[in-house]
Amino acid sequence: MIREWVDFNLFANYEVSTRTSGQGFKETTRGVSYGKRKLFHKYAAAFDAKSRVDLGNLPLDLEWSAFMTAFKESLKSK
Repeated sequence: MIREWVDFNLFANYEVSTRTSGQGFKETTRGVSYGKRKLFHKYAAAFDAKSRVDLGNLPLDLEWSAFMTAFKESLKSK
């Protein structure tokens, strides 16, 4: 119920990419993270997030300044 009331429901997680190694039958794909954290603001199957203003399509760096910059840019575009 609280999710319905708030303007932002943000989710922080590590940035993960995939790396493929090997060839043919022995090809393997693994997730790799270098410890950089991201702030997600759109719903995905892995987590529940929302934003009542459009902060862009990409996740933000987990820093207050990155969030405020995206927030101010979204207000300018209205």
